[in-house]
Amino acid sequence: MSYQTLKGTIKKGAPFKVSVRGHNNFFYPGEEIFHTQKDIAYSSVSGWLSFDGLKPVKISSNDISTTLQKTIIEKYSVIWITI
Repeated sequence: MSYQTLKGTIKKGAPFKVSVRGHNNFFYPGEEIFHTQKDIAYSSVSGWLSFDGLKPVKISSNDISTTLQKTIIEKYSVIWITI
């Protein structure tokens, strides 16, 4: 997975979806909607397409809720947001 340099901030309370593996082993936004608990810095992800009006962005896994952190073992996560 490669990353671009475009960076920004997701504001506290913004909705997002986590990535789930789907058809042909591609990643898609999951069904459940979560909300950020604080402002989160992100960088854009290259090579991934938008899906259902959502864009994939890379964040530190430490910036998501502790409930979600228990399901993620990677240092970074890709979440799906509306930009």
